[in-house]
Amino acid sequence: MKKFLLVTILVMALANLCLAQTIKKEFDIGMGNKLVLDLETGGGVYISGWDKEKVAVKVHISGVDEDDYDLDFDAGSSRIRISSDYSSRWGRHDGDFEFDIKVPERFDIEIESSGGGVHIADVEGEISGSTAGGGLDFTNVSGDIEFRTMGGEITVSEVKGHLKLETMGGSITVTDSEADGKV
Repeated sequence: MKKFLLVTILVMALANLCLAQTIKKEFDIGMGNKLVLDLETGGGVYISGWDKEKVAVKVHISGVDEDDYDLDFDAGSSRIRISSDYSSRWGRHDGDFEFDIKVPERFDIEIESSGGGVHIADVEGEISGSTAGGGLDFTNVSGDIEFRTMGGEITVSEVKGHLKLETMGGSITVTDSEADGKV
């Protein structure tokens, strides 16, 4: 019986890995514009600045409900909006989302997420938002940051600007930064 249970668990885990998919998009947009994320699905967010005038998005989706979602990309002349939600509104959802996004070095960012860590590096601009749970990490950022997490540690390193950071559970660590504000 234990052997059967172990084999069943392994088969389910392998099936879950095989169901994973990756979506890639690129948008030509200059520096000084804005990225808006509205993530009802939640998910890990990794944003980094680069020296190109385009936004590159890679979304990795896995889990049992990896086909039960709506992912929308809306590109305007001054903003890119990415939203995610589950197609069926009822019941428990089992999907894992990871957003890996590259933006021009000078770009504003606004994020609203139902949960998941947020990591932003090498960007100059206004950064704001909240996540229902997950750690926050800001590295080598210039500009004002206003962000809240319902639970998770906040790490700030090499940041220049005004900070307004809040966590309902976890520590806040600021190192090697020229920042003022409320943490």
